[in-house]
Amino acid sequence: MAESAYKIDALQGEEDYGIWKVKMADILTDSGLLEYVEGTSKPPNEDDPLYSTWLSKDRRALTAIRMRVGKGPFAYVRGAKRSKDAWEALENVYEVQGALGVVLLRRRFYGARCEEGADIEEHIRTLQGWQEELASLGKAMSEEDFSYAILTSLPDSWDSFIRGIDTTSLDNSHRLIARILEEDRRLRNRNGDTALAAKYNPNVSCYNCGKKGHVAPNCKKQKNGGGSGGNGKTDDGKSEGNSRRRRGRGGKGTKEGKDSSKSDQAHQVTDDYAFPAIDDAPKDVALAALTNTAILADCAASSHFFRDRAHFTSYVATPGHEVKGLGKAPGVGRGTVVLISKVGDREIPITLKDAIHAPAMPYNLVSLGRATNGSLDVVLRGNELRVVDTKKKIVIMRGLKTAEHLYRLDARAGAPAAPDIALTVRSARTWEDWHRIFGHMAMKSVKLLKSKEMVVGMNVKGRFTESATCEACIKAKHHVGSLPDKSETVYNEIGEMTFADLWGPARTTGIKGERYFAGFTDGHMRRTVVSFLKKKTDEETCAAIDKYRAHVKNQTGKDLKVIRFDNGREFVNELIREYCDKHGIKIEVTAPYSSSQNGVAERVNRTLLEHVRAMLLQHDIQAFLWPEAVAYAAYLKNRSPTRALTDKTPEEIFTGKKPDVSRLQEFGRKCWVLDERGVIGKLDPKSRQFIFTGLSDESRAWRYFNPCKGDP
Repeated sequence: MAESAYKIDALQGEEDYGIWKVKMADILTDSGLLEYVEGTSKPPNEDDPLYSTWLSKDRRALTAIRMRVGKGPFAYVRGAKRSKDAWEALENVYEVQGALGVVLLRRRFYGARCEEGADIEEHIRTLQGWQEELASLGKAMSEEDFSYAILTSLPDSWDSFIRGIDTTSLDNSHRLIARILEEDRRLRNRNGDTALAAKYNPNVSCYNCGKKGHVAPNCKKQKNGGGSGGNGKTDDGKSEGNSRRRRGRGGKGTKEGKDSSKSDQAHQVTDDYAFPAIDDAPKDVALAALTNTAILADCAASSHFFRDRAHFTSYVATPGHEVKGLGKAPGVGRGTVVLISKVGDREIPITLKDAIHAPAMPYNLVSLGRATNGSLDVVLRGNELRVVDTKKKIVIMRGLKTAEHLYRLDARAGAPAAPDIALTVRSARTWEDWHRIFGHMAMKSVKLLKSKEMVVGMNVKGRFTESATCEACIKAKHHVGSLPDKSETVYNEIGEMTFADLWGPARTTGIKGERYFAGFTDGHMRRTVVSFLKKKTDEETCAAIDKYRAHVKNQTGKDLKVIRFDNGREFVNELIREYCDKHGIKIEVTAPYSSSQNGVAERVNRTLLEHVRAMLLQHDIQAFLWPEAVAYAAYLKNRSPTRALTDKTPEEIFTGKKPDVSRLQEFGRKCWVLDERGVIGKLDPKSRQFIFTGLSDESRAWRYFNPCKGDP
C-alpha cells in the first residue's frame, strides 16, 4: 500500500496536532483516501458489489491514521469503526475551536520566547505551526506582523542581530527566517562548547605495563624495577629519576635544581617529567579510581557538563548541538544543576546555571573558569583543590586528586530547589501557590480558608488578588449551565443521607485498570469518599457501598440510613437492593433524566473532574494517572470550604479537628524520595526523583509515581 511508505512523527497531543494533520492529509490525498476520511465518499448499499471495495479503502484510511498516532491519542481512535469517525474524534479533542480557543492560541503564540541555547529552527517551526492554526480559524496575520513576532521571540543575545535588520525587508518572513537560521549556524560553529580535559580514550595502551586505559607517564607500575619517580635503573645503568630530572632541568643535577623542583612541577609538566610519587601524598588524601558518576573540576571546560538528565532541575533541549573536544558528542540540552557539596561535616547547596547535558561525557565536569567569574577563588595545594568564597571567606567545595591526576569534587547532584521538593514545607507560599496546591480551587475559597482560619499550617505571603489568570483552570472548568449551588434540605447527623453516583467509563484506563469511580457524599458533613472500579458490575458496585458503609461506621459509630442514587442500573439492581434491605438502608432513586434531583452528587462529580483536568493540564501529566488525581481532588475537597457548612471543612466535622495543610504539595510536582532500599552504593545518589500524586487518608505518607517503573 502506498500510504505505508510514508514516515511521519506519531501524533502526541495538542501541541503537534496542527502539523500532524497537514502531513496526514497529504498522505491520504496521495493514496486517494482523503475523501473517505472527510466523508465525501458515501458508502454504497451493503448489497452493492462496490460496497466491499469501499469498505476496504475506508479500512485502509483508518489503518493509516491509527498507525500514525501515539499511545495517548490512540485511545480516541481505538474504537472507531470508520476512518471518518477517527478523524473527527481527533479534531474534536485537539483542534482549537471557538473564541476561547483563539484566545489561548494567540496567548501561546505571542508569549513564546526562545531560551538561550535552545534550538532556533525548532522554535521557528513551532511559531509557523501556530500561525497556520490561527489562519485556519480566520485570524491570519500579515507577513510583517509574523516577522516582528519572530524577532520579538528571539533570546536577548540576538539584539545586535536584530538591530541590523532592515525593517523594509520584513514583508517576507521566509527571507527573514533564512537569515536567522544562517546566523544561528554561524554562531554555533564559532561558539561550540569545549571539554578538552574530558577527552578520554579507554582503548589507549600503556607502553610500560601493556594495560589499557592510561599512558606510560601515568602508569603506577614500577618501570624496570624502579618506582615512578624514584631512582630505578635504565638500560645504560644510570639513575632513571636523576636522568629525568636532568632532562627536565636542562641537564643540571645541582643542589639548586633539587631545591627548585617543587616550583617547577606546576609549570613544566611534560611527558619526560616525573611527578612526586603517590606515596608522598598526605595520609588523609584518598586517590580513588574514577567512575562515570564522578564530578570533576576542569579548567579546560567552557561550561559545566553532566551526563544524567535527572540531575537537571530546569531544562531546555538543544538538538543538533555538539561539544568540541569529544568528537561529535551531542550536547542534547541545557539547564540548571544543584550540587550538594560536602566540606567537613557541612553540606552546601551550589547552583550551576547553564550546564550542558552531554550523555556521551565520560565524567561530569564543573568548569573552574566559570566558577572564578564571580567572587570565587580556586586554590590548589598538593593533592587538594579548594573553591573559596572570597566574600564569606569560607571553603564551599573541596576536591582530591585521583590516580588519574584529576581533581574529583566531594559533591553529588542534589535535590531541586524548593518549588520542586515534596518535603514538609513550613515556609510561606503565595496565594497562587495555594490555589494550585488545592487542586485549582476558586481563589475566593482559598481566601476563605485563610481568613476564617478553617485550617492550620496555611502560611501565605503577598497580597491577595482574585484576577490572576490560570490557563489550566480556563481549559479545565469551561462549562455550560449550572447545577444548584446548595441543597434545600438540611441533614442534622452523619449517615442521615448519602448521595451516591457512578462516573465512567474513562477514555483512558487507569494505571491499575480503573475505568470508573463511585463517589459517596454525606449529606450532613459533605465529606466525599471515592472508590475505583475496573468494571461496572453489580458485585463491584455493591462492594464499593459496603466499603464506604464500614468506613463511616468504624470512624463515627453512625450507620447509613438513606442512600440516594440516580435511576441507573448500576445502583438499582437486585444485589444492591438485597444488601440495603439486609442492613436497614432506605434507597431513594431520582426520576429518569433528572440529574438535578441528585444535585449534590452531580455537583461533586463536576467539581472533582474540573480539578482533575486542571491538575493534569498544569504539568502535562499522562492521562492514565487520572485515578490518582481524582483521589487527591477528593482529599483536597474534604479540606476545603463548602456552602453547606459555616466556617468549617468537611474534615473538621468528621474528625473534630481543624485539618493541617502544611504538608500539602501541588499535584504533579517533582519530588525527591530518600532511597531506603539498603542496596545503594556509597557514591550513589541517596534520593530518587518521582512525581507527587497526593496524600493518603489512611496514613501520613505521600503518594508518588515512579516514571521508570510506572507504579504509584
